Amino acid sequence: MNTFHHLNADRSSEDLVIPTDPEAYLNERQAAALIGYSVGTLRSLRVKGGGPAYCKATRRVTYQRRELLSWARARTVLHTSEAVDK
Repeated sequence: MNTFHHLNADRSSEDLVIPTDPEAYLNERQAAALIGYSVGTLRSLRVKGGGPAYCKATRRVTYQRRELLSWARARTVLHTSEAVDK
């Protein structure tokens, strides 16, 4: 069973490995790539609020894969007149 998802990193020629286990914790780069946001946007959402839940132990920020995908699904709309709750 494949436990990792590989994405080509935006600013690097190396592959970005993203775990597929729903309970796995992802670093900022992995989290941003998984949901299609930039690392800067995730950082901004942490300051302003409205972003996905995260865990911060010391200076390291991680996101649980399950929480990221749940947050993204909650923002799925069918057309522009649908409101997205923050």
